[in-house]
Amino acid sequence: MNLNFSDTTVLVVGDVMLDSYWQGSTERVSPEAPVPVVRVNDMSWRVGGSGNVAVNVTSLGARAHLLALMGDDANGLQLAKLLEQSDIDNHCIIDHRIPTTNKLRVLSQHQQLIRLDFEQLIQNLDIQAMLASYETLLASSNVVVLSDYGKGLMEQPLPFIELANNTNTPVLIDPKKKQFSNYSGAYLLTPNQKEMEAVIGPWHDRADLINKTAKVIDECNLAGMLVTQGGEGMTLVMKDNSADHFPAHAQEVYDVTGAGDTVIASLATGLGSGMSIQDAVFLSCKAAGIVVGRMGTSSVSVEDLQNLERTSSNKLSPILQKIINKKDISSTIEFYKKQGKKIVFTNGCFDLLHAGHVRYLEKASALGDVLIVAVNSDDSVTKLKGESRPINLLQDRMELLAGLASVDLVVDFSEETPANLVCAIQPDILVKGGDYQVDQIAGRECAGEVILIDFVKGKSSSNVVKKIRQL
Repeated sequence: MNLNFSDTTVLVVGDVMLDSYWQGSTERVSPEAPVPVVRVNDMSWRVGGSGNVAVNVTSLGARAHLLALMGDDANGLQLAKLLEQSDIDNHCIIDHRIPTTNKLRVLSQHQQLIRLDFEQLIQNLDIQAMLASYETLLASSNVVVLSDYGKGLMEQPLPFIELANNTNTPVLIDPKKKQFSNYSGAYLLTPNQKEMEAVIGPWHDRADLINKTAKVIDECNLAGMLVTQGGEGMTLVMKDNSADHFPAHAQEVYDVTGAGDTVIASLATGLGSGMSIQDAVFLSCKAAGIVVGRMGTSSVSVEDLQNLERTSSNKLSPILQKIINKKDISSTIEFYKKQGKKIVFTNGCFDLLHAGHVRYLEKASALGDVLIVAVNSDDSVTKLKGESRPINLLQDRMELLAGLASVDLVVDFSEETPANLVCAIQPDILVKGGDYQVDQIAGRECAGEVILIDFVKGKSSSNVVKKIRQL
């Protein structure tokens, strides 16, 4: 389990819209009415609604299919352009009969003064064409998000849920309907406090919320519900009667616009990557805490989450924190170097982790402040060790290393040597085993110093493999 979501695909279906922002200064009150006069000096546009969910998915490095309806108008053209810039797979259907929804916000001194909504509710929609596209996209998707903004596209959610269930693809829904039975068969609903109170009424305490939510889950044939409660955090209740509460992580709240989109996008991305539902919810709490500290609809990147981890006392699991993607390595190392940390680098296959590895890594860690361990990909291990290796696949090897207290960061590489990685990091100290000669070590010219550490005699993965085969 890590924060590399490049192999995860999320299918987002729902009401898409354009978010427009007009910003300016206010220095006087209108003589026509007691309202502020805003001198507009900046106009910007962002993807909103279900599109913002998809933006949040791609911001985390995952792939997003977006299926929605938009009008054949100027706002639709602007929206399509923004979707392309966000690397979203745009499968939206153009319908000349409806205008593209546009939410225009007027701001001054970072305060929203008014919001103007230009929209037309979709009625009596024939969803057959959309269902055909949806069924095709399901084949390449790990998880589905139905983003219901109450504009009419999700008036009939059950056919979408049933098709996904036929392929064992979990469906997450941000609900707007007061009758949650309309979402029967979904994996998880993510209502906010107001939406939940409209269904079950106010609750006296957390135990009361859990009991009432459990009844709704049973009545509506859901696998679970995540009730988001702003500053009070999130409460997850599952069909198996398990319940967990996750505290909020926002340091300062500037704007809650789009926070629900960030929650369900990060939740879906985490779940689609193979995380447990609890880890995925914890990830979404962190993401929501970041996005409410920004103005307007926003998204969260893996780098945002990693930087939060390094400065937060309430962290994700060590494994989630330590395993990083190669593309994030430069910014990660820059963060530590600005703090004056001494960077130590080593690499290896680490196929069967044993006591020799542990002692070697402890000695390497003692040489500096941050120990980075680069791990050979499965293909490169095979080239080095033979067709029967590796015994443990890359993900397992990385998780085992991340569980060691001596290791601070784990990254993989697929090249024949880690030379490119060493030169990208430029560590203060490059560490290798004592069976090497310094002039044999790849990347040595990019390190401040090269130090050799003797291996523990008789301890090797190859010896372990031989013993097992002799049994």
